[in-house]
Amino acid sequence: MSTSRTKAVVVGYAKSKKPLLFRIKVSSPMDMGADISWLSTFPGEHEVLYPPLTYLKPMIRQPIKGCEGFVYTVKPSFPS
Repeated sequence: MSTSRTKAVVVGYAKSKKPLLFRIKVSSPMDMGADISWLSTFPGEHEVLYPPLTYLKPMIRQPIKGCEGFVYTVKPSFPS
């Protein structure tokens, strides 16, 4: 799963009438994905990767102002 730390990048990819965004809540350094900005063709995207089968536990659902979309706050957990 590929993500970005930059809100402007996320908004750029979420151009639809009903966007669905995930805000990843990291409670410890062990929950963080791998920062691969140094490998990226677009380092300004501040891309972070999570391993396959990462489970995202939904915690909070919030509407996005001005559209019909939602932001879900999720907590990642990795396969063991």
